[in-house]
Amino acid sequence: MKRSWIVVVAVCLAFGLRALLLIDATALWSDELYSVGKSFQPSFSHLLAMLREDTHPPAYYGLLWLWGHLVGQSPVSLRFLSWLAYLAGGLVMVRQAMALGHAGTRARVGAVAALLAFCSPYPIRFAIEGKSYAVLVLLVALAWWWRRSAHPVAYGAVAGLAGLTHFYGLFLVLAAAAWDGWRRRWTLAAAALIGALPALAW
Repeated sequence: MKRSWIVVVAVCLAFGLRALLLIDATALWSDELYSVGKSFQPSFSHLLAMLREDTHPPAYYGLLWLWGHLVGQSPVSLRFLSWLAYLAGGLVMVRQAMALGHAGTRARVGAVAALLAFCSPYPIRFAIEGKSYAVLVLLVALAWWWRRSAHPVAYGAVAGLAGLTHFYGLFLVLAAAAWDGWRRRWTLAAAALIGALPALAW
């Protein structure tokens, strides 16, 4: 099994590095330009003024503003943040898949999860797209991790960030709250609903 894992890791690295090498191969497209226009503001007050006129939740754009001031505001830095989120989200998903597997199948489950997380077309596409999707996947994966681990405070906090990153995240959090409420897991349902309040207020 060790040899199989070496092959899987090599394949995943090849896909991840190929995405990284293409990070500046094309010009920014319209949605990425919207990300630039919203986030690469000269000050945080300018960012807040811009976001007050926007219909999307603010967390990704605030993160991108901070990232741009730390590493520079450029097309490469815009996309590199997504690439880092793609790596981190993939690792969380692989770890969670292995935790869900039975003792004798965890290595095989982890290998399949790694190939799906790092080598599928959609993760590869969003890995170098200057939008919030890769960050959203990372946050949702972390939220599910804390939900499964029965840590309601961490689950609610990360679920709230997912809801403030994109409305897709908010819908997933509300759906999970409804399901947990249906199953009478009141603590998890309450954590998700409390976490969703800032996005609902926005």
